[in-house]
Amino acid sequence: MRVKKQNISVIIPMYNASDTIRKTLDSIKYQTKLEYILEVIIIDDGSTDESANIVKEYCKENPEIPIKYIFQKNSGVSVARNKGLKNAKGDLIAFLDADDIWMKNKIERQVQVLKENEEIIFLGTAHKDKPLKRNGKNITSLYRAKLEDVLWSYFPVTPSVIFKREAIREVGYFDEKQSYCEDINYYLRFLLKYNYYYLPEKLVQIDCGKKFMREKGLTSNIRMMHRGEMKNLTEVYENGYLSLPKYVFFFWFTEMKYFRRCIITFISRIKNRR
Repeated sequence: MRVKKQNISVIIPMYNASDTIRKTLDSIKYQTKLEYILEVIIIDDGSTDESANIVKEYCKENPEIPIKYIFQKNSGVSVARNKGLKNAKGDLIAFLDADDIWMKNKIERQVQVLKENEEIIFLGTAHKDKPLKRNGKNITSLYRAKLEDVLWSYFPVTPSVIFKREAIREVGYFDEKQSYCEDINYYLRFLLKYNYYYLPEKLVQIDCGKKFMREKGLTSNIRMMHRGEMKNLTEVYENGYLSLPKYVFFFWFTEMKYFRRCIITFISRIKNRR
């Protein structure tokens, strides 16, 4: 697919994001290739704060940003993203959350990679300065991920993702009954049916305004995160994409990750009470 101007639909689910949504929208406004963005679809998931008013004011102040505001009763992030997908008109879909920020060259860099590699259907990027490792080696160039790579450590983060809308015909939509690890559940379908590429460049900043890891938001409930990860693992096994020995390995590996998260969260809470 030829990447052209005004070709990207940006989908932002929003819920009570009055503290962060303006900075998030500014990170779109100051993109070096803003002209590639056809529309910014904000799905307000029943916000009860000033989020809606802030967005409407932002639209008036920045008429050059093609923002579409859609309100729905509180139904969860998966429903919100699905509504965005069903309303999107661009050939490319980019996700951004209402408390995350894109680096100024995020869109420009990803579009460049897509132009140079037309076979890519799904592309995510780094969000940390620390490199991602696989088999003891740092990933330093464009990388096509395998199923085991993603099960080992879930990546990439949602605000770094861009993919071709035409793939939705095959991969479908988010599981609206799943609220934790629902993003990776969806992205795994791209990996299994098409391809799944990772660009080791930090092009996003996530969880802006949070005081410490898992302070609030979906990631605060690590037990439900664990259930989501187990659901994802079970699905790929039951659908025949993972052998029994690998399933057993990743089952216990995921259990150990959960135990580690519990310890880290406990220590973080103690430190922040001092």
